[in-house]
Amino acid sequence: MGGSHEGVVVIHLKPRSRLRPSDAPRLAGLLREAGVKPVIVRVAPGRVEVEVPSHKASDAMREASRLIGDPIEVSGPHGDPSSWLEEFRRLAANQRFWEAHTAAEAGWRIAGEKWAKALAAAAGALAKAQEGLIRAALKASETAAREAEAHGVGLDPECLRREVERAYTGLEARLEQCIRLDHHKRGEPGGESAG
Repeated sequence: MGGSHEGVVVIHLKPRSRLRPSDAPRLAGLLREAGVKPVIVRVAPGRVEVEVPSHKASDAMREASRLIGDPIEVSGPHGDPSSWLEEFRRLAANQRFWEAHTAAEAGWRIAGEKWAKALAAAAGALAKAQEGLIRAALKASETAAREAEAHGVGLDPECLRREVERAYTGLEARLEQCIRLDHHKRGEPGGESAG
């Protein structure tokens, strides 16, 4: 099974200095110069997340620690198509929205669950809000609403917008209260519906 997110590990670091989301490209460049090719680097309040292919995790951990700060934890590898929804729920409940986004991407890109696009967009909206990127977060929440409607996901757009605003102001966001997944059966968005 091929997929761009198969075998991805996320290294969480506590930065030695105050960083902003706009520092992510610079950090990615420093890592590349050190021989590490990150999939993505994200900066959130009080932490940095570096996604790398799992086979490069030890090198990435060493260089990220040297360049950025102390490791908090390593999670992954992500990409197991059979457990993406459980992983999405766990990560979203723990305010780890970029990782939840990655788990949902595995759901649609690897497992073929097209309705997971809505979950990925919703988690991405909250991740962007955590990074202080409110315009991008609101745009992603609109994308989530469109994807939810297109694929039969029970998403409350107003609830998601409120949670984006909460995340932007540093409060805990509760994505699970905005999305109703109980009607989804594997591969059957919307469950049984009259039509």
